[in-house]
Amino acid sequence: MIVKRLELKDYFSFLGEDGNNPTLDIYLPDEVMDRADFKRPCLVVCPGGGYGGCSPREAEPIALNFLPEGFNAFVL
Repeated sequence: MIVKRLELKDYFSFLGEDGNNPTLDIYLPDEVMDRADFKRPCLVVCPGGGYGGCSPREAEPIALNFLPEGFNAFVL
């Protein structure tokens, strides 16, 4: 499995406030890198938190649950 975190403020300077830096966590199975022509479904997970935070239990566990089902997963 390949896991990578992108700091979105590095790409979009207008994002984030009060020192916050939004991130995108990427979860890909290893075999994705072996084939350039292989297409997989994608899942974007937006964990909740009532607009006041981010719920960790609705982030990585959800992405990891869909990974074996053939999805590339992204947690925003």
